[in-house]
Amino acid sequence: MITAEVSVVPIGVGTSESRAVKKFIEGLKKSGLKVFPGPMCTAIETERVEELFDAIDEAHNDLFEEGFQRIITTIKIDDRRDKKSTIKHKLEAIA
Repeated sequence: MITAEVSVVPIGVGTSESRAVKKFIEGLKKSGLKVFPGPMCTAIETERVEELFDAIDEAHNDLFEEGFQRIITTIKIDDRRDKKSTIKHKLEAIA
């Protein structure tokens, strides 16, 4: 099971990033993957890293199509193969 977090920062659009973040999250959701938006990053759950990269690529390109000229995208991946550990299970473990 792969758990990932991704964040985007549009450069040159002022101090508010919400329009870009919202568009990026919408793009991720189109992929059909489990997407969990948060205040500082968005968590994603998938079985295959290729699905993750495809979803991020699509959402990233959606921002350029929206008119953004520069975007910094940060990705962190936890690829655990010894047992299935979902985001829900991880949250329950710390609750």
